[in-house]
Amino acid sequence: MAGLSSGIAAITTCKQLWLKSARYHKDGAGIFIAQPGDRPRRLTVKEAMQLQGYDPRRYVFPVSRPQACRQIGNSVVIPAVAPCARALIRFLREKGSL
Repeated sequence: MAGLSSGIAAITTCKQLWLKSARYHKDGAGIFIAQPGDRPRRLTVKEAMQLQGYDPRRYVFPVSRPQACRQIGNSVVIPAVAPCARALIRFLREKGSL
């Protein structure tokens, strides 16, 4: 990762994004995306939504960018939860609990 000031690093791969996002605040303040020939940039709300499994065409966060990123970061990852919920329902039905 290309070093910047104040312990901030530019992200150049998906693995680096995952590692950095696990360490920084959920508002994405310290996560930057490398841009060839230009300064690194912050994640957009749309990119944060996509990382969490939201469809930006279906969901709207009518708040400031930091607040939207905070709300998105505090949410569950929809594509991960849906299969787990289906498996749990299937298990409970098999056991006769549903």
